[in-house]
Amino acid sequence: MNTPILNGSATAALLAENGITSTEELATQKIGSLAAVKGFSEMRSRRKITGTQALFAAVTTKIDTRTETVPAKDMAKKKANKKK
Repeated sequence: MNTPILNGSATAALLAENGITSTEELATQKIGSLAAVKGFSEMRSRRKITGTQALFAAVTTKIDTRTETVPAKDMAKKKANKKK
């Protein structure tokens, strides 16, 4: 699934003109490659790439740490067993 870039129409248009149309593509760019795009300094490129990568890392972590729901009756049994 490709997530479109939405952070300002001018930035999205500029990136699209250079073949970067999704956040997944942005996250995999090299800093030097993005810095070659008009309007992107090395600093701005680094911020955009690392920010996008951090977003994906946060989403992945959130998905990985979801817990399984346990029916209430099972929880009551576990609590009763702990008290013994």
